[in-house]
Amino acid sequence: MALALHYKNALELYPEDSKAKQAKEARKNALVFFKNHYTQGYGAFAKFL
Repeated sequence: MALALHYKNALELYPEDSKAKQAKEARKNALVFFKNHYTQGYGAFAKFL
């Protein structure tokens, strides 16, 4: 669950419209993580999609 916290922080800290490569990559990875786990049955992750 530490990784979920890390990705939650990435979504909160990096603005959606950021042009920085690191921010874009972090947000993309976070969304992929939450989408994958949501489809595997982690319904609590729906709020991050």
